[in-house]
Amino acid sequence: MATVVGPKEGFLEISSISDDVDFNSLWPDHLGFGFSVRRIEFVSSAASDKLVVKESSDSGPTIAELGPGGGKLWESPKRMNPYIDVSECTLEGTYKVLFELAD
Repeated sequence: MATVVGPKEGFLEISSISDDVDFNSLWPDHLGFGFSVRRIEFVSSAASDKLVVKESSDSGPTIAELGPGGGKLWESPKRMNPYIDVSECTLEGTYKVLFELAD
């Protein structure tokens, strides 16, 4: 599982990921509607860490592949159902994933 904080004050924070993080399962009321995301940021203490965020499932298209201190920002918010595929991530250091939400 993972530690999830939020959504709170326009942000959603995820850390301590041990299994896939499926936004559709965590927030079923958003199923089919998704989240309006402005930015995804990956903050990590390990230079080798990598985060992979996909759309809806482990077989969905990749939304973002980020290294430590990496981020993805959209000019206008993007509607998505994020899915963190832990099998494609390297999470060795202390880290957190921030989703800046538009609504």
